[in-house]
Amino acid sequence: MKINPKSSKIVLACALGMLAAFFAPWLEYSDVGMSGYNLGLLGPFGYYLWVVPALAGATVLLSLLGVSNRGIGAVCGIVPLASIVYIMFMLVNEGQDRTTSGLLQLASRVLELGAWLTIGLSVAIIIAAVVHPFRATSPSAQSEA
Repeated sequence: MKINPKSSKIVLACALGMLAAFFAPWLEYSDVGMSGYNLGLLGPFGYYLWVVPALAGATVLLSLLGVSNRGIGAVCGIVPLASIVYIMFMLVNEGQDRTTSGLLQLASRVLELGAWLTIGLSVAIIIAAVVHPFRATSPSAQSEA
């Protein structure tokens, strides 16, 4: 199956990475290690994180169907970032240090590989979805077409 040229291969690769990262260890909090699929232990919000693999899967599916994946790719990157930030603020509010430095210190202590990969891939997928390739917008590429 051929991927549509309107689709970004980087968006597709990041979406596949996010699917894999969802099942890796995300955080360790109160001596309990949690992967993306069992973050429901944090409360009802944890179950909403299942939208992360759903969006990543939809991005992959649209890529393979020949539809542009840039729009859903941007959403696929924004949602996990917002979710992780929300979870971190929720955890910081349980502690004493509610400052930005407290948030960063908590993140460095509790976030595991899956969360860090998801953060990195989210930023990459947003950039890849928003920024179009240079050669497609350069005057020389347009004159060749």
